[in-house]
Amino acid sequence: MASGEISANDAERCIERLNASDQFRVLRRLNVEEGVEELRPVADDERIAAIVDTETTGLDFEASELIEIAVQRVIFNAERKIIEVERPKSWLEEPSSEIPPAIVKITGIDRSQVSGRSFADDEITAALETADVIIAHNAQFDRPFVDRRFSQLDSKIWACSLTQIDWLNLGFDGRNLGYLLMQSGMFFGGHRAANDVAAVVALLRQDAGASGSILNVLLTRVLEASVRVEAVGAPFEKKDALKSHGFAWNTKERFWAMEVPETELNHLLEWLENMIYMGRGAPRVQKVSPRDRFRVS
Repeated sequence: MASGEISANDAERCIERLNASDQFRVLRRLNVEEGVEELRPVADDERIAAIVDTETTGLDFEASELIEIAVQRVIFNAERKIIEVERPKSWLEEPSSEIPPAIVKITGIDRSQVSGRSFADDEITAALETADVIIAHNAQFDRPFVDRRFSQLDSKIWACSLTQIDWLNLGFDGRNLGYLLMQSGMFFGGHRAANDVAAVVALLRQDAGASGSILNVLLTRVLEASVRVEAVGAPFEKKDALKSHGFAWNTKERFWAMEVPETELNHLLEWLENMIYMGRGAPRVQKVSPRDRFRVS
């Protein structure tokens, strides 16, 4: 053992002493390499989820390109508890244009790393086709990029661990992936796709008390009947109120929209009438199926 290093046993003893005090909190590095090389065949009461993350040259899926995609598949049982994890797989691809400096800074991916590289389309498609549900930590962002490149997958059910989990109700203070992980007692390095999918898996495995696992919380929400309320024609000066209420701007169709369970629709419509439209228009309401959610219309 090199000078200055401590053994695993000594480290554990240090952690126990620190955890015994309310003045410290110890974070463990997330094991990104955890898992089997390939998932076993599933039993009749088991299902597969594929956790996906992408790195791109920009935010607009129509004007930007994928440069990295990572997939980590898991098996979950009838109680929606993860019982087997496959190691993350990631692929790089050279874009047709330069990678903006801001993207290089965020991802650490520069031209030299992707030069001459192309996605293994068959491998990626095979990994995602087996999944009963695809999960991303910002499905509104990731799905359009994946659907455009792998159009044969555009009927898959997608779930979003960012927006479809009430993290505050589960005892967390925010929704940022790194922050959620730290609140779970872990940390990970860098903003790369393989790290991000492993982080999401670690969070989905967490216990949510009476609700079972956090994965169960997410999938319960995914299967709820919901509607998308589109604030078409809303006055421009109401944009801050819409944003603070949870509406997101649809850059393609240029209106504010929000998805809510059907049970919350009447309350939201009342708020829009009293606070936004005030008799000068009305929103449009669209039913949303699990397969259409996060799809670009």
